[in-house]
Amino acid sequence: MGSRIAAIGGVLWDGNWILGYNHYLGECSIFYVELWDILDELVFLQIQGYNRVVTQSNSTFGSLYWIRGVMEKLCNSKST
Repeated sequence: MGSRIAAIGGVLWDGNWILGYNHYLGECSIFYVELWDILDELVFLQIQGYNRVVTQSNSTFGSLYWIRGVMEKLCNSKST
């Protein structure tokens, strides 16, 4: 997959608007664009004090890799 100039943005809400954001990524592959988008959302929500969240993505590709990464971290932390 080739890299292109990329930016992400979104809206976070819990039934009410929490915040809107955008983030310029520069040259980036679609894989990293999707992962940055999910990561930014989770960081913003953690800063706002949210500990339990549900994230949605229209990218199966990004979502599956994110889930895989989380599962690997959980498994590695339990085995140490």
